[in-house]
Amino acid sequence: PKLEVPPITRRSMTGLAIFVIALVAIGWIIWASPGTSVEAFAMLGIGIPILFVLKSRWVTIIGLLSFQVIVAFVFMGNSLYALYAVFGVVGVIVAFEASAIIYMLFVAAIWFSSVTSFTTSPLILQSVAGGALIVGWIFRQLSTRKSIAKSLYFPDRWIPIILVSWAAFGVLIWSVNPADSGWLQLKMLGSGVLFFLLSPLILESERQLTLGLWAWIIAAFIAAFSTPVSIGPFSIITDEMSTEAAMAAKNVTAAFLSYSIFLVIAFYYYAKNIYAKMGLILICTFLAIVIFSLYSRAATASAAIAFALYLLLDMFVVSRNKQPLKIIAKLFFFVSLGIILLLSVYFLGLDEMIGSYSDLFYGVGGSSSWEFRLLAWGVARDMILGEGHIIRGLGLGAFWELGPSYGFTVTTLEEDMALFSPHSLFLDILLHYGLVGLILFLTLIYQNMRRLWMIFANCENEKLRYIALGLFCGLFAFYLHNVIDAQLYNITDYWMYLGLSAALINIAERYNSHLNPNSS
Repeated sequence: PKLEVPPITRRSMTGLAIFVIALVAIGWIIWASPGTSVEAFAMLGIGIPILFVLKSRWVTIIGLLSFQVIVAFVFMGNSLYALYAVFGVVGVIVAFEASAIIYMLFVAAIWFSSVTSFTTSPLILQSVAGGALIVGWIFRQLSTRKSIAKSLYFPDRWIPIILVSWAAFGVLIWSVNPADSGWLQLKMLGSGVLFFLLSPLILESERQLTLGLWAWIIAAFIAAFSTPVSIGPFSIITDEMSTEAAMAAKNVTAAFLSYSIFLVIAFYYYAKNIYAKMGLILICTFLAIVIFSLYSRAATASAAIAFALYLLLDMFVVSRNKQPLKIIAKLFFFVSLGIILLLSVYFLGLDEMIGSYSDLFYGVGGSSSWEFRLLAWGVARDMILGEGHIIRGLGLGAFWELGPSYGFTVTTLEEDMALFSPHSLFLDILLHYGLVGLILFLTLIYQNMRRLWMIFANCENEKLRYIALGLFCGLFAFYLHNVIDAQLYNITDYWMYLGLSAALINIAERYNSHLNPNSS
């Protein structure tokens, strides 16, 4: 039966607060006492049945959270595993109560794990978070007696079918020539596919979709305030990291912001309140300045081209539905954005920015960054032609394993980051997945972009229509940028963004049933 949640009175809240404080105090006393043992902490578990007697899920959750914090002290000898244990348990509980909340936290963690992947392994934390989400979601479905099979339904089933087929093909090819490094890449790709499937399951309504969009915007703010160019009080680059790792982290952040900014633009287009519009202008301007200040030419150019595409599509596709007030609002947006950008460039120093951009043409040893890309592309080409198997590919890990025989060595972070991948997403797929894998991936792109286009052109809900346009242009910026950049195995944020578009497609189906080609 469905678990009932009775109202919590002031008296019960007071009792709960006393209980939690006492629980934490007992934990600290046990920890500070000599001869601490696991059994002493386990005795605190007697409080959990008491919480269930209170018949309130919220009371149970808070009590479990406090209990988990105390139990984590047991594992202080290995704080990393304690963190994973607590994070997993808490993730399951929160996902059970409000999956959208844990989704919002996870989006922010995705960017952080991407930029720190040069010094740490993000796979464990991503797997724990993803597992917590899916377990909590399953528990919620079971507790409400919802059909899990029905909840897994995708209006356009070809998108998940193509994606799963593409991933399965990668597993098959890797199993033919199993490379040790390919196993790590395979696990990261598997987690990426899981994150894609999670997004439409967690974001089931328009309200949850809005929360998901704001999660991306908030995560973009976190990324902007933590950039290695010191925009804000924090920095993700330490003295131990090499210059190449710092530049790679900048590129990851710039790419993350370059498609997150289109969600802000989409919010502006359907926002009704003038103050909300002004706030969104400031947010959009801030993110644009940060993208420019990160000195990633590919991310800046792709975002600018995608922005021009956004304007053209909005101008010509829905021009018949425009009203004079909407035209004035959009003109106000672009004029304000231009003025703020010009003032920002003036105060930040145009010469300094241009100088920093020109410095990017010179990397380690005085070589051009383009020379590194051309070298990586040339090596990938030689591998494809020299090793054969252009149809099925060489399998994941081939670039790492065969690199030394083609003049590449991957040892430390002091070497150029291009050594870790062909520095082109599509060339990367061609090398490791072959023509079959590349065609499957391009088919996935086409099917997903086609669905977003249909929603933008035909959906009766203005909010969903502009979100579809924002996602369409954001993905366009990603694909354009990754023609000359990206690592196939480390693009978890892309899978999450793609899953966000799948969630939109599911929700838009409720408004326009004729958008589903399978219904005919």
